[in-house]
Amino acid sequence: MNSISTPSTGLPIDAYDDMRGVLWGKLLVNLNNSVNALAGIPIKEMIAQREYRRIMAACVSEGLDAVAAAGIKPKIDMPLPPRVMPWVLTLPDAIFSVIARPILP
Repeated sequence: MNSISTPSTGLPIDAYDDMRGVLWGKLLVNLNNSVNALAGIPIKEMIAQREYRRIMAACVSEGLDAVAAAGIKPKIDMPLPPRVMPWVLTLPDAIFSVIARPILP
């Protein structure tokens, strides 16, 4: 990744050599959006409930499997490896809240 600034605005832009990995990484991170939309509750409330997180974990696991089968290496800026996230999401609420505190804003 290379960080550059646009000449006209001076805003920082990140340039990647592997845009395919970046796009698929973004998709994997946003797979929870459909669960959130269908649940009709704020993401903060949804992530606090294990049953919703289990659904999210299943979505992410399936997405990771599809990406791996296609030979794509997703680029995801997360403190944990992508394969660990489904496991973290399925933890009981009390444990999840302690482990996820530094991961989630």
